[in-house]
Amino acid sequence: MANYADYLSHFNYNIEFRTTKENVNADYCSRAPVSIQRKLTNKEEGEEAEQFDDFDYFILNQVRQLPIRAEQISRETRKDPHLGKIVQALQSGHNLTSAGYKAPEANYTLAANCLLFEHRVVVPSSLRQPILEDLHAAHLGIVKMKGMARSFVYWPGIDADIERVAKACTQCAEHARAPPQMRNHHWEYPRGPWERIHVDYAGPVAGVMLLIIVDAYSKWMEVKPTNSTTSTATIAILDELFTAYGAPITIVSDNGTPFTSAEFQKIL
Repeated sequence: MANYADYLSHFNYNIEFRTTKENVNADYCSRAPVSIQRKLTNKEEGEEAEQFDDFDYFILNQVRQLPIRAEQISRETRKDPHLGKIVQALQSGHNLTSAGYKAPEANYTLAANCLLFEHRVVVPSSLRQPILEDLHAAHLGIVKMKGMARSFVYWPGIDADIERVAKACTQCAEHARAPPQMRNHHWEYPRGPWERIHVDYAGPVAGVMLLIIVDAYSKWMEVKPTNSTTSTATIAILDELFTAYGAPITIVSDNGTPFTSAEFQKIL
């Protein structure tokens, strides 16, 4: 920050606040790189690469932010059994469509011995895992990982690979737009009456609460009015029913306080 402040101190300027809606004059034309041709030299082989424009040059420079370098991508691309043939075809001046390649491969271009697809670097299979690990390092979730990848890199099936990595990570799940849906739990049908009962409170109705008990087997319902929903009052009502019908094997509730207290657990 000190370097920026020192640099800006050489200029006379006024800073004015402008809302986002008003700040619309920073358009594409003022930011787009000038379309000129550049040449890069392959440092490993001392050979001059083909010419390509500034935008491709910018994309290749961005690869330096990744855990691999452009030289590695170039070397591994030439070694790749499939991508290496595409590189050879482009270097020989062949049209990929005429050579039998279909989209998206037919749209690949070559810059500094690296394949590009829509200005994204095509990553060979041997280097995809480090890229996935780097994209996943911040645990940003599927959507943001895809957004980052679409800025710089490409390979067939990259979206599916990102989804596979993110779905296997609990931290990424926290950033998901919608949490994964839970499967519905279906109770097994009981073998006889009063084997499993479902209990819950409803109300207030006419100033009182209603304890509702339903037998899962026969669908018989008992509704008991009460002025209190404490565990003590709940146990008293259930004791009355258990005396009449017997004690059930399973009691299902919504885990409300009357059904989860230590006092209630003693009767189970």
